[in-house]
Parts: sequence; C-alpha cells; structure tokens
Amino acid sequence: MNQYSIHRLRKKVKDYVVINVKLSQQENFLGNIVQVAALKYKNNQLTNKFMKYVNPNDTIFPSTEYLLGVNKENLTNNPSFDEIKNELYEFCENLPLIGHNLIKFDIPALAREGFIQKEFYVIDTLLITRKRLSYMVCPGFDFTTLKIFLNVKTFSNKALDALDCCYITASLYQHLYDNSLQSQYSQILTGKNICLVGKFEWPKRDMIISFIEKLGGNITPKVDNSTFCLIKGETCRMSQRESDAEEYNIPIYYYGTFLNEVIKLLNLN
Repeated sequence: MNQYSIHRLRKKVKDYVVINVKLSQQENFLGNIVQVAALKYKNNQLTNKFMKYVNPNDTIFPSTEYLLGVNKENLTNNPSFDEIKNELYEFCENLPLIGHNLIKFDIPALAREGFIQKEFYVIDTLLITRKRLSYMVCPGFDFTTLKIFLNVKTFSNKALDALDCCYITASLYQHLYDNSLQSQYSQILTGKNICLVGKFEWPKRDMIISFIEKLGGNITPKVDNSTFCLIKGETCRMSQRESDAEEYNIPIYYYGTFLNEVIKLLNLN
C-alpha cells in the first residue's frame, strides 16, 4: 500500500506547482489517469507548463471522452503514466502543490499510479474557497462555474480539460493570495432574456437567478420569440413554457449545458 503524508500549508507561497489530473471514469472519480497537467510558478510568475495524455489501459467513459475529446483508440500509442512519471517528478521539483480538491482527488489518483512523495506539502483551493465564498455570490465551486466567476480565458469551448483546470486554479489561488476573491463577471448575457422552469435541486433556483443577473441576463416569467433560452430543472413535467420554447425554436438546456453555452460566449468575446 502506498504510504504518504499530506501537510496543508497555512501560509502563502510564491513558488509552487498547480496540478490537475483527469481519469478514465472522471464522472465517478474512478479509473486510471488519462491526462495530467501542471503549471510551475516562481515568485508568482508562470515559468513553465506540463501536459501529457497517457494510455490508461482502462475503459474510458463517454463523459471523459466528451471532456477531453479523446477515446481509448486515440491513446493506444501514448505512453503509460508510469513512463512519464519521472518527467513529472522533475517538473515539480518538490515544490508545494496547489490544486482544487487536491487532497481528496488529485493526490490519491496520482498515488494510485505510483507518483509518491513521502510528504506532500499542499494548498487545496476548494477548502479555502468554501470558507470565503457564498453560494449566492458563486453558485458552485466546480471548474466551470469558477471559470465564469473569475472570467478566465481557457482553450476549450466545451468542457474543461486538465490544463484548463490548472489555469482556473492558478487564477483562483492568485485571488486568494491577494485577498481579492470577488466577482470578475463579464456582462456576457446583457440583453438576453432567460426563462426557468421546473424544480432545481442544486444549485437552487435563487442561486441560478442571482448568477444570471450578475452576468447581465434578464429573468422572464414566460417564453416568447425574444427568449435566449429556457433552463430546465432536474424535476420538470412538460409545461406551457417548454411547449412555447419548442414552438419558437428556443434552445432548452439543463443548467450544466447552459454553463457550457456561457463558456462559448466568453471564449468568443
């Protein structure tokens, strides 16, 4: 069994590595590593980046294929994680590691694949963000929501790969470091009318409304030909609003899909 200790750093650091991994069964936090990315900072300045796709020797779930735009056949000739492990060690230089859900996700995933340090010195931005940020200000601490909240430019117009997530984590850490964790919202939805229908389990309806309004959008009680989209809750029977959306050819999204559409608008801006 791989033995290691994790030490959470309480002080700010200027030299560090931001790291993120994606797994073959990413949705369930299971499987083998498919992609690993890292950004190295010295004196809070980006000095180098590392990104590798690896052959997981495992079934890749459809959600991971969508996330990364790869499948098992694409990765057949890629090196295994074991083959690139030493390169990652050299890149990290035993610097403190920073990640988002690093303690419960990334480090255990790396350790299962043999990336072991006797002692990991870490800063987990998820744990800090939960203490400092209200859900009414930012209705979720996942990468997609944080990208929009911090207005971080990334490379993907769909979901976010490991390198995208490193850039989002680095931006988040810089805001935490500077004690300036506040909205960087772009008014990307200005002039867009959005209607909600159904019951929203999480985020709650009032969180979603607040989020859309911070992005400049208008919440409307009904659907007409001026509606940008209809957002459908997890629990929703067929309603007049949904019928009207179909009649006017208005897009109908679940909340997660809606966030991806916002990301497309941000990346075009």
